[in-house]
Amino acid sequence: MYYCIVCKQLHSSESSPDHMVFTTGFHYVHDNLYRAGMCVRLSKRAETPAPVNVLQSTSA
Repeated sequence: MYYCIVCKQLHSSESSPDHMVFTTGFHYVHDNLYRAGMCVRLSKRAETPAPVNVLQSTSA
């Protein structure tokens, strides 16, 4: 079992092939400690931030 930080519910570890359980995150639910995770993986766009455009001065 793990606690989903996205939907705020407990899930079985075998519930979905798209789930991700964290190795170091934990969450208490009714005095019981559960591993933290996400029942839906973030899209690749959400995982990778867009590059930042750096403005350079043209004056010396």
